[in-house]
Parts: sequence; C-alpha cells; structure tokens
Amino acid sequence: MKEILWIHGFCGRPYSNNFKEMEKYNPQYQWFSIEVDHHALASMEKINRYIAEHDVALVAGTSLGGFYALCAEFDGPKMVVNPATNPVCQLRQFLGHNTYKPGRPDGQTDFVFTNEMLAEFGLLKPRSTANSLCHYTAHDTVLGEDVKNDYIQLFEKRKLINEDLLPGHFLNVEYVRTVFTEDLQRLLIRIT
Repeated sequence: MKEILWIHGFCGRPYSNNFKEMEKYNPQYQWFSIEVDHHALASMEKINRYIAEHDVALVAGTSLGGFYALCAEFDGPKMVVNPATNPVCQLRQFLGHNTYKPGRPDGQTDFVFTNEMLAEFGLLKPRSTANSLCHYTAHDTVLGEDVKNDYIQLFEKRKLINEDLLPGHFLNVEYVRTVFTEDLQRLLIRIT
C-alpha cells in the first residue's frame, strides 16, 4: 500500500487530531507521520531515510513541516500548508525556551532553541516546487502577511484558502475534511 508521509510543524507532534482526520478521510492510503524537531539537519536526515526505505506516494507538511517536505529528497508530489519559506528569519521569534504540544512520542515537553540551531536551517534548501501544491491562508498569524509573496513567487500550483476554513496559520478539522482531502485525492489520482 502506498504511503503518505506527513511532517508536522515547529513545536508540534506527529499524531495530532488533524493527522487522525487525514487518515480517517483518506483510508485508501497508509499514513505515517515522522517526529521532527528544532534540529534541522538531524530532522532532514530522518525524513530522507524514511523516504528511501518506504514506498512513499506523497510528502505533505504544515509550517516548518512544509519546509522540511520541500527540502526532502523526493521527486514525487508534495502538498504543503502555510509552509515556512525562510526559517532562519521566521523562526527567530522562537529563540529561547519553547514548549512542545503535548503527546510527543519521544516524551519531550520543552526545549531551548539557540542561534546555532537556527543557523542549521540556512543549510537546507527547497528542491524544485514543480510537483508541489501550496495551500495558504490570507492572514498567517505566525509567519506574517508577507509570506504570501513568497508563495506567489515559489509555487505555480497554489491555493488561497477561504478564511472560514483556515482563518490563521494552524490547521483545523473542517479544513482537513474538505479542501485538504479533495486536493490530496486529486494529486494522488495522478500517480495511482
């Protein structure tokens, strides 16, 4: 069975309620979410190793997970939601102490994010976005309003999501059930 690899955002956790909704509405695929963190190079290595060892049909992610998805050594389709486009600048606001969302499998609850860790993100570069679909909100409450210009420049395939479905940076169940699932299925029909 083909797999979809989901990559969560900064301070996130792999098997969130939104991830469970993705699985529920797309049961014809095997879903896997990889636990990443604020160590850019180690997280990228983990992602690329997973892709090399599995039959991945699509890589998807949100926020920092979207950035990781874009940098992954994977030439198939990618679907990103409100992806970080310049983590070195966009993550600067998180320097210092941070708390993970509850429920991470590694058991971590908090961490200190340093300038050295931030600098690692400058070593990663997105690959081609030709096979990538970008969903984004009109008012990104975390990455800022200017990130929309990056999306317009980077993605031929992009979709501005209605504010009622995606009012800010973070995903919600209604968005996952509707627009995300519809576009995901359109992308996957092409490769099955």
